[in-house]
Amino acid sequence: VQNYSGLTLSGVTLDGSNLEGSGRYVLSNNQGTSYIKENSEIIAKSGDFALDSCKYGNYTRPTVTVTDTKITGKIEITGGALTLGNNAEVNGQIRVGENKDGGATGGTLTVNAGAKINNPGNYAIAVFGKNTVTINDGEINGIIGRQYPSAVGARHDERCFLSTSTKM
Repeated sequence: VQNYSGLTLSGVTLDGSNLEGSGRYVLSNNQGTSYIKENSEIIAKSGDFALDSCKYGNYTRPTVTVTDTKITGKIEITGGALTLGNNAEVNGQIRVGENKDGGATGGTLTVNAGAKINNPGNYAIAVFGKNTVTINDGEINGIIGRQYPSAVGARHDERCFLSTSTKM
């Protein structure tokens, strides 16, 4: 699904586990305010992206809010914003500020109470370039860390804020 407007998914399953090729996106958000909620599920095959929040061209910055949803696969935030709320479960890596083609652009990730990110033994949240990552609460099973973009001379200016109630 390629989204260039506001979108609400409620009780919907998007299953991209059989998409042909590699590096595919099950749900790509490029503009507008979107909500994924109420027992929805997004499934990507291994190596693919379940969703992104990626600012495109001159369009307005996309913002995506996820609650009561299970996401299996990688998430990419490049120029957009993603908020994980109550009962949002991510099984895979969240890449903040780098897209699959290696371009470093900023993004905003907020993790709130009741959210879970699972990528044991690997980066649960990988931060590239200039970004804002705020973890107010939630449970993170994996590493939170800075990654270096492939571009030589790229600026590194991340901001990551953790609250005392975050479970790691």
